[in-house]
Amino acid sequence: NGKTYDYPLIKNRFILNRIDNPFKTFQQIDLLHFARRLWKNYLPDCSLTTVEQEIFKFHRYGDIEGWLIPQAYFDFLQTGFIEDMQKIIRHNQQDIISLGRLLLYMHKIEQTNDPSHISDNDLQVLFSLAVRNGDARQIDQINQQLHARKIMVSDKAAIAYSLYLKRQNRWHEAVLLWTDMLESQAQVLFALEELAKYYEHHAADHHRARKYTERAINFMDVMSELNSPGLFESDREKFKYRLDRIIRKING
Repeated sequence: NGKTYDYPLIKNRFILNRIDNPFKTFQQIDLLHFARRLWKNYLPDCSLTTVEQEIFKFHRYGDIEGWLIPQAYFDFLQTGFIEDMQKIIRHNQQDIISLGRLLLYMHKIEQTNDPSHISDNDLQVLFSLAVRNGDARQIDQINQQLHARKIMVSDKAAIAYSLYLKRQNRWHEAVLLWTDMLESQAQVLFALEELAKYYEHHAADHHRARKYTERAINFMDVMSELNSPGLFESDREKFKYRLDRIIRKING
């Protein structure tokens, strides 16, 4: 977490001690931000230790916890015992090794031209990243691999992909994806809204648009009754407004 924590701390120490900062012209790469970009939806957190365990399948043994290091250092200054300092040095050495390994790993998966050699988890990560970047070639390549391996992407990735297809005017694929969401009961309200929009504005099939809009209102009514009465209040008003407009179009 160098860019937002470690470096500002060091920079302030240089200022307080009236020492010229030798790092002020250096470019920085903070791998925590890149790790979050790749794995925030797949890992419990993106700390280096978690990445080591979940991505590299590596566990540290006999390591000192990072939050214990400041106190261990102050204890060393008072007692002169070097045992904890040796642990701190080994801890920092492993950090450097893991950061180097992580940088190479990120470069490898983001620059790959052959997703067939990528793990299932990283394939899903790359798919989300490709959709976010709008990389059409990589999206299609990875999507073929996902289908071949029968991997289901996360709801968030599926939503992003459907909106990408929508922006590309690939309506047939987008409608199939929204329909699949309904059948799997994933992101039901989102899928119903997108289908209602499609049939009202693009296909001009107002009867189908009405069907999906009414289905969305019924879904919200049932979910509100089961959970909380005011759960979908703003969404319900939006769908009722849509329904009124569609009925006016049907009635001419």
